[in-house]
Amino acid sequence: MATDAARLRTVVADAAFLSPLKKNKNGQPCILLQEEKNPDSKLLVIGAPEDLLILRADKFVPLLLEKTDRDGYHFHGTSFFRDGTGAGKRADYILFDMTGKHVIFLELKASKESEEHIKAQLAGAYAVLDYIRRVATHYHNLNQNEFIGPDFSLRFVGMCKTGYAIRKRPTKFTTTGRGKSINDFLRFSGTSEIHYSQLCGHCAS
Repeated sequence: MATDAARLRTVVADAAFLSPLKKNKNGQPCILLQEEKNPDSKLLVIGAPEDLLILRADKFVPLLLEKTDRDGYHFHGTSFFRDGTGAGKRADYILFDMTGKHVIFLELKASKESEEHIKAQLAGAYAVLDYIRRVATHYHNLNQNEFIGPDFSLRFVGMCKTGYAIRKRPTKFTTTGRGKSINDFLRFSGTSEIHYSQLCGHCAS
């Protein structure tokens, strides 16, 4: 019987995932996450499960294509959705923890951002997961209830103030929210290093 990880990789292209986890100097599995448009905004996650799958949700780009004579088609920057609705937004990452049965939607921001902005990003990433589920059902004959199904808990996390200046400060940070829903997302502010359990533990049932 196919595992959840195998099912996910059946649907999503390998290029959409980050490379496998690395080990830090203490031998702990870790991952370095980064804002694509801001190389100074980074987050080191320590103690991640070794079977963690890391999807770049912001690689799902709902833009319109136009024809070119030189290279066929390319994105011209016009959103598929109407402007002002927030429908084109997506958080940076979706983390699939197959052992702990967690799906973590994660948004990184180098500076402070409004709650509404982060909520829109997290909602967009959740919509990506919903789209993947429907593709799995309609094109891969996978049962939607068995594909990242109800036995998985969803966590919504916003990491703010992850910029270079912050990383030189002592690792003290603030948290708000519990992470069980988009409207009550778990917000960390003022750190660029965190243990994986903190992404889940503050919002445990």
